[in-house]
Parts: sequence; C-alpha cells; structure tokens
Amino acid sequence: MRPEDIEREMSKAFYAQGLPRGEINVVEKETGFLCRYYAPRQKLEYIFMVNPLARVSSKASILSSVPGMGRRMCRAREALCKKLGIQEIILEYVVPRAAGFWAREGYELRRVRDHFEGWKELD
Repeated sequence: MRPEDIEREMSKAFYAQGLPRGEINVVEKETGFLCRYYAPRQKLEYIFMVNPLARVSSKASILSSVPGMGRRMCRAREALCKKLGIQEIILEYVVPRAAGFWAREGYELRRVRDHFEGWKELD
C-alpha cells in the first residue's frame, strides 16, 4: 500500500463525515503511515498512525477541535480503518475534560495532556 492510496481513502472517509475541506497528508514511516487532517479556518487538526500490516491505528491526537467535530473526525478515522482492515483503534491524546466522553465512546485512552500540568498516564 502506498501513501497516495491511503490519502485517497482518507479523503473519502473524512469528507463523507461532512468535515470541511482541508489538508490531508499521509507520510510513510517505519511503523506504518502518519496521517494528518488539517483545516485551519475551522480550527481542526487530527493526526494518527495506521499500520495495515499490524491492523492497528495508534498515536492519535486531536490537536485542535470545536464541539461536535472531534466525534466526526474519529468516525472518519474509524471508516478509514475499517476500509484498511484495521481492528484496533487507540486514541492517545485528548484534553483531560474530554477523557470521560471518549472513554464512553469506546476508545481506549492511553494518556491525556493538560496544557498546564503536561502528560498524565491513564490506568
């Protein structure tokens, strides 16, 4: 699989969720593909890794969002992962006040980052 293939599928998945047009970039790394969706006018930024061979999507961070759009970005990522045959989806970084919401949505959270206190590991 090539970065262009994932980029094409990512575009379909993200725009199908009604997300605004933005930059979609996919870069091949040692452990898979680094994917980035960025719509600066709407203050949306989401990055994550996909590894189709290991069937895992990890290192995901919602870096910037507005109410309701984080869920859309995650649903778009889920659709992309389903298309790629990925079974395990991990959301690594959210702001602490959103951790409960994402846990209820069924995401496995590894840690949260408070802008004042730094990273906190979750048990």
